[in-house]
Amino acid sequence: MILYNYCMEDLKITIANNLTYLRKKHNFTQLELAEKINYSDNAISRWERGEVTPGIEILQLIAKFYSISVNDLLDENLPSKKDKGDNSQKITRTLTTIFSLSVLWSLLIVIYIYLQMFNSTEYWMLFVYGVPLTFAIIFYFNRRWGNRLTAMIMSSLFTWTMLVSVYLQFLDYNLWLIFFLGIPSQSGIVTFYFLKPKI
Repeated sequence: MILYNYCMEDLKITIANNLTYLRKKHNFTQLELAEKINYSDNAISRWERGEVTPGIEILQLIAKFYSISVNDLLDENLPSKKDKGDNSQKITRTLTTIFSLSVLWSLLIVIYIYLQMFNSTEYWMLFVYGVPLTFAIIFYFNRRWGNRLTAMIMSSLFTWTMLVSVYLQFLDYNLWLIFFLGIPSQSGIVTFYFLKPKI
């Protein structure tokens, strides 16, 4: 009986630690999580302090919410396993982005060389347009895997470098007023970032 109580106490602490870890990892406050799973923040606070252990139905709900299994919630090694898996995933995503950028710039270089073979005109603008395209690719992958702040920065960089590219393309026309287009665009990007509800 003493051993059973000891094991149950360990399990209660493990669940409490895992609930706290998962909430913080997903950047939720107790109140935000409470609203998402339809429980009070007081209940979540008591679970995380180990005062009360959630029932199996609640554990199933929480596991489903975090896309893990109930067994994961009972695993005292969950934080280290999750962090290790996340690190591996981050490396894969970073390499995928780098590979995509390599393909883009290789393609630009091949097109540049091809055009130079048949025409003496300078096609350096290919590389200028390559800069906003780079930010567009990073934005695309970041929207799938990253955070919204980085997405906002990448979309801002895309907007301004695209305006610079168009300005340089038509340098003879002195289209400096084109940069005024960036003001409403930037305002829209920032507004979208702050107004769109966080999932």
